[in-house]
Amino acid sequence: MANTDSIMSARQSWIGTIQIITAAVCWGTLGIFSTYLNQIGFSGWQITILRVVTAALLILVMLPKLWPYLIKLRPKQWLGLALQSLIGVLGMSICYFFAVIYVGAGPAVSLLYTAPVFSLLFSAFLLNESITRQSALLALMAVFGVGLTMLGDEAQINWGIVLGLLSGVCYSLYG
Repeated sequence: MANTDSIMSARQSWIGTIQIITAAVCWGTLGIFSTYLNQIGFSGWQITILRVVTAALLILVMLPKLWPYLIKLRPKQWLGLALQSLIGVLGMSICYFFAVIYVGAGPAVSLLYTAPVFSLLFSAFLLNESITRQSALLALMAVFGVGLTMLGDEAQINWGIVLGLLSGVCYSLYG
């Protein structure tokens, strides 16, 4: 019996590892695909719709596995999940794909990854969590790193930068 539990645990760990690697590959190629789709004539809206529809189809495929967890949610949790999906997922997708069009994949990704800074701020203001010295230092390092990636001849405030930062704000709401 103990051997069976050990095998199941190892299998679940392996499946989790594969899922993390798959997610990382999908996430890492998102900017490349959106740039390519834009170059062949897709608009930011069309790219966003394509991503949302693809995600919806994947969720439908996974629904039998997810359903036991979903039916346990209370109405207030459904509302929170819906808002998180609309603002977090859809808002981030729209802002991110348009930012890619305006400033390119690299800067858009950098701007998206300001999300931890926004998460830190939102958790302090909305959840009354304290900001530690370490988290403040890490947030400053993140902002500094993004600032370094934005330096150059074309480093100026434009819609791409604004949309990239908004994608970070929306993405920070996932947590």
